[in-house]
Amino acid sequence: MSPGNGQIDIAFPTEYTTRNATVEGGYSSKTMQFAVSWMTSKFENDNKFVDWNNGFYLGQDRTYLEADNKYSRLAANATIRKLPFNSTLALRFTDDELKSNTNLGTTVLGAAGAALTTLPNTPTYDGKVEHEPSRWRSPRLRCATSTRASS
Repeated sequence: MSPGNGQIDIAFPTEYTTRNATVEGGYSSKTMQFAVSWMTSKFENDNKFVDWNNGFYLGQDRTYLEADNKYSRLAANATIRKLPFNSTLALRFTDDELKSNTNLGTTVLGAAGAALTTLPNTPTYDGKVEHEPSRWRSPRLRCATSTRASS
């Protein structure tokens, strides 16, 4: 809203669900550790928008609510210890993906209750965000600074 038009508190319905699932497994020994995990999260909102009477613009206004979306992540970790020079090799892989599809608002409420068009260049948002920092990084060598007492 415009700063000169005041403020309205409106209670919005919260009829949404989030479903999460995770699977993880691995192997560990004195010299190495491997782990793989997969996680998914699905958000579903039963209400796509809320229509309400706007007393400042004298008309029916619409507020768009959170869109359905799906997130997934695949991750793998590996650590190998007791390498030459008492070094450790650690590797990590992650692959994240977020998808969301929703219809875009085509009108907004203007002055005196007039409906103005927003003229989007596409009627829907078909979003997909991928984050793949899957470049294997060069290993870090760590030298041990402590000494072990032997008996």
